Amino acid sequence: MNDVLNLAASDKEVKAAIEHRISRERIGHVTDLMIFDKRPGYTQPVKAMTFIAELELFRTVFRLPPGYEQWRCVSCLDSVWRLLNLIGCSSFPDDQKRLCLFAALFLPLNDTIYSGNRRKKIPLVDYIIRDSLKLKASDAETVISLHTAAKKILTGLLLREIKECWRVALLLSMLLHPVDILSPSTSFSNERDEVEKRSVLFKTVENAVRTQGLEKVWEMKPLVNGKEIMYHLDIKSGGPDIGEWQQKLLQWQLACPSGTAEECLDWMMKQTVSKRARTNDQ
Repeated sequence: MNDVLNLAASDKEVKAAIEHRISRERIGHVTDLMIFDKRPGYTQPVKAMTFIAELELFRTVFRLPPGYEQWRCVSCLDSVWRLLNLIGCSSFPDDQKRLCLFAALFLPLNDTIYSGNRRKKIPLVDYIIRDSLKLKASDAETVISLHTAAKKILTGLLLREIKECWRVALLLSMLLHPVDILSPSTSFSNERDEVEKRSVLFKTVENAVRTQGLEKVWEMKPLVNGKEIMYHLDIKSGGPDIGEWQQKLLQWQLACPSGTAEECLDWMMKQTVSKRARTNDQ
């Protein structure tokens, strides 16, 4: 890097000017373009964040509290960027790629809570995206949802929550979970690195989701509505009981994707009889 640029950027007055004279909206807009630019051939998000870190501007730009390791953030971004390219960038819509890269950059901060001036505790990632970068509230909400989903197993219920972004959450989860759970028959040459292993694992899980018919599970309609549940199970009024049965109904549909409404009702009534029998035995 240019020594003059490095020296200028590390100057306290320059940092103060960035902090106090440049609007947060402007900083957020430029950072957004650094992370993801729709122009064809743009491949520089990792390089851009590396420059910011090397110029010792990372904490100034993102307003990170003292004690957080900026290079962990850059490393996560680098890993996801390489994995994204190995899997195929074109298989992700632009908006998902953008949010994926932001989620990767802030992944090391996903469990950190920030206490603001009013002592209100919020996720640090939420503070960075909304306040430090002045990006959309929906960006913060989606990134946090991706972090949450990445830490869980991609079950049918979770897919319904994360919806179209499930592949992004799956990609991020590759950084949080071990890659040695592949089939014993899967082998790698010494030249292949961790990114290639994670790519294979990603495709394995992705194919499993599609094979099981869960790819668009969030569009699945319940086989039985609330009124039908009340009628067949002899429930006199709505409330928590109906909500509990609707959740059980959803779980049954995910386990039996080809099941019919009649089969579902039959299962629910058997569950009710079994529950009453256990209650009477107590």
